Amino acid sequence: MNVLIAIYAKTEFPKNIALAIQEVFAAQGWNVSIEEIVPVKKLKEFEYDKLEFVQLKNSNCDVSSYDLIVIGSGIWSFSPSKVLLSYLKKLQNTKDKNFAVYVTCILSGNSLKKISNILTTQGAKVVETVSFRSFFENDKSKIKEAKLFADSLVKKLKP
Repeated sequence: MNVLIAIYAKTEFPKNIALAIQEVFAAQGWNVSIEEIVPVKKLKEFEYDKLEFVQLKNSNCDVSSYDLIVIGSGIWSFSPSKVLLSYLKKLQNTKDKNFAVYVTCILSGNSLKKISNILTTQGAKVVETVSFRSFFENDKSKIKEAKLFADSLVKKLKP
């Protein structure tokens, strides 16, 4: 199984979750790539909100070679970042692809629903979503939750 974990992270928390998920998938013999979603121009988060579309550096937007795509991001002001939304809108070959989505936050608002709606309108199948809520950057209990999330995906998608 080929897996892409695409993350937009302004802190270490989403990255640590991605690494925990990767560890579980790799133990299954799955081929896992982690890609950071990086804007061309580094701005403060509220400055991205003023833009219609955020230009991204070398993002892999063609997901045709992946069996599962995991999207991960922090949440700001109860909404997904404009950087992440720009990435989602650029994705190609999403029809009938399996997606899982996670967010890291204190309060997620309707972020998971908004991200899932964008993906499903592109023909993707969102198989699971989860919010990892914590006030602490290195919350070990959230790493355990991330591994359980990955285990759940393995059970759902194991060939």
